[in-house]
Parts: sequence; structure tokens; C-alpha cells
Amino acid sequence: AVHDGAAVASDPRFGEVLFETHALRLQFLLDRTAPPQPTDSPTPAATSAADAAATEFRQARSVAAEHLLALGSRDHAAQLANRFHDFATLARLCTPADPGAAP
Repeated sequence: AVHDGAAVASDPRFGEVLFETHALRLQFLLDRTAPPQPTDSPTPAATSAADAAATEFRQARSVAAEHLLALGSRDHAAQLANRFHDFATLARLCTPADPGAAP
């Protein structure tokens, strides 16, 4: 069935589903950044793949926060940022838009 995007986005469960989807994807990407086991001799290709995975992870982390914030799921964005150590997003969420405003 084809769904109206606005109707789906207005469903209160959508933020939770989006959060879980991003969390699973980020965990997958993070797992790919793990260094080789001590018994493995790291090859240049393995190191390059881990570096590429780390870059993809950092970009995906930022995109995930943006998706959740655009949906209005600020709490989910903060949870994801905290779980995956996205300090830039955490700082942005904790900084008032107006520097003169009270926290």
C-alpha cells in the first residue's frame, strides 16, 4: 500500500521506528570500524576499509540526528547522539538558539 508521507510522519510511532532503524544502522557501521583481531595481521586494505567505515559512520550519525530533529523527535535525536558519542549534536541540542536566552 502507498502511504501519504505526511500521514506516516504524523504517526507517533514513526519517531520510535526511525530511531530504532538509525540505531541499528549506526551499530552496524560502528562494528565495521573495529580494528582487526590481535591474531590477524592488519593489511592496508583492512585498514583502509575500517577508515572508510569510520567516515561513513560519522556522516550517518549526523544524518540520523538531522532526520530525527526534522521529525520533531528531539529526545530520540539526543538518545542517539548520546549512545553513539555524537558530541557535536549533543552540544547543539544543549545550546540555546539565542545565546542570550536562559538554558
